[in-house]
Amino acid sequence: MKNVYSAARNAWEAMEPPPRVNPRGVFVNNDLDLSTVDVYGFDYDYTLAVYARGLNDLIYRLALTRLVEQFKYPEDMLVMDYDSTFAIRGLHFDVQTCCLLKVDAFSQIQRGTVHRGRRKLSDEETVKLYPGYGLPDVKGRDLPQLIDFFSLPWAGLLANVIHYCDEHNIDFDPKCLFEDLGECVRQVHVSGEMYEKVTTELKRYVHPNDGLRDYLERLHAYGKTLFVVTNSPYKFIDKGLSYMLGPDWRHLFEYVVVSAKKPGFFSGKEPFRLYNPDTGAMSFKKVNYLEDGKIYAGGNIEELSLRAGFTDKGVLYFGDHIYTDLADPMLRLGWHTAAVVPELAREIRIQNEDDYRRNIQWLSLLTGIIERYHVEASRRSDTNQVLEEWQEERTDLRKKVKEKFNPHFGSLFRTYNNMTYFSRRLNRLADIYTSRVPNLDAYSLDHSFYPRRNALPHENLHSGLSKRLAEFSTASQVMLRVACARAVSALRPSTVRAISNASFSQQRLIAPASSSLSHKNFTQSRLYSAKAPLTKKTLEERITLVLSLYDKIDPKKLNFDSDFTKDLGLDSLDHVEIVMAMEEEFGFEIPDGDADKFKTPRDIFQYIADKEDVFE
Repeated sequence: MKNVYSAARNAWEAMEPPPRVNPRGVFVNNDLDLSTVDVYGFDYDYTLAVYARGLNDLIYRLALTRLVEQFKYPEDMLVMDYDSTFAIRGLHFDVQTCCLLKVDAFSQIQRGTVHRGRRKLSDEETVKLYPGYGLPDVKGRDLPQLIDFFSLPWAGLLANVIHYCDEHNIDFDPKCLFEDLGECVRQVHVSGEMYEKVTTELKRYVHPNDGLRDYLERLHAYGKTLFVVTNSPYKFIDKGLSYMLGPDWRHLFEYVVVSAKKPGFFSGKEPFRLYNPDTGAMSFKKVNYLEDGKIYAGGNIEELSLRAGFTDKGVLYFGDHIYTDLADPMLRLGWHTAAVVPELAREIRIQNEDDYRRNIQWLSLLTGIIERYHVEASRRSDTNQVLEEWQEERTDLRKKVKEKFNPHFGSLFRTYNNMTYFSRRLNRLADIYTSRVPNLDAYSLDHSFYPRRNALPHENLHSGLSKRLAEFSTASQVMLRVACARAVSALRPSTVRAISNASFSQQRLIAPASSSLSHKNFTQSRLYSAKAPLTKKTLEERITLVLSLYDKIDPKKLNFDSDFTKDLGLDSLDHVEIVMAMEEEFGFEIPDGDADKFKTPRDIFQYIADKEDVFE
């Protein structure tokens, strides 16, 4: 086993790391042909407008002040600062237990990510609350997902306030606390307090979003219809778009809808009202059709599609909120959708770091050899001890990789092995996703996006790292062990006769359908059921047969003087496999120093032939 580990490390060190990924690329979940898209729609907040981290701190501070002044929470809570490094988007909050949870696509809670307040719960505490680490599926249980960017300061507020209450032994009602904090965050928006602060310090809170105007002008020049639908008020987006695009921004958009009240905009029947940007007044007159260049408030998606004439055109809608922005346009109207995920660029930059890429490669290889030797662990105590060491190394490595993204919750997109709950919904509801809208400017307006074909668990793709992993556990490797085990049994006549006399259908060790071993191979392996003593001829035959069963050796190139590396193209991992096969074949251990001298099959033959009492 230690030989295999060493060989795997050597192979890993010789591997080229996987290629880097463009942080400003566009990534594909579903086929999308841009030549069929005539209409481009956009949300405003965190889609057209990209905010600085300072906005979350502002929302947190305004909400916390309101919590103390209006809801009469303890005044010394005001000293609690917002920690931008604590939470990530996509977490669930269990109102009943007051715990923040990171959940995967299968509703399983990621180990080591359950926090009550800012305190991480131990595994023992977590299991008491969530047996089996499954997300409770209890009717009526409050498990909201904090999925948009404005939920980050909310998560920070929840963590700090709950932590304060626990530290000061304050008994509180979880539901009341959750509702109080939610109302404080909501009031920051509806009161206009946040809008006023941002518009007075645009450079502090809003990124210029370089390249946005170029992309929108390109769409406009090619005759594409552009529109905006946002929950924000007109004066707020006017200030922001004027800052990013210039004061003439309105000529780029045929339709602008403000104060849309999403998600109700996508499911309700609210009428459109004509908005006067000069006076801020809304007309009471019925809107029968939408006019180019006008500003509208309220409304609903079906009326927008009908009155703007989108029903027979391909529409691509951009938004940051998976549910509020993307679900209904895709599911109800058949629009194409594009998710803007600003965190994506940072996560890709981390993934592009050399140590991260190398650690992921080694983690995959280590997992492969652990899986392979689990069977032996039940039979040999020394194997079990080594496995425990490997598993401890794997646990430490997974933690190290996770903490590269966030020390508390890890990546937004994946748990240790699976995609997150957030990522699963992103894949379901967004045809494409990217970190910024201007990233699309690198593609032709006739470009076709195609999703990458990923291997399902039951599929085997023999390329790159997948090929190397397969070499640890292919069916032919397993059947090599079968053949060797049967050969060793030649030393035990009673066992041999039992196997030899049984039909293939009666034997327990049968080649799986995916095995590359033929019926002829099995027939040959049964030759060792004979009672004949080992001779130089049978030794040569047995060595040759073991080697011929190895799927990386071409039997046509195999002879007793074939060099394992130069003639047969084998590497250090293959060499270890062959030595292990010979150990099982002949029933004794071959020290590493002796094994390293094996360059040809004849070297193996000579090594065995030189041992005492080999031939009868």
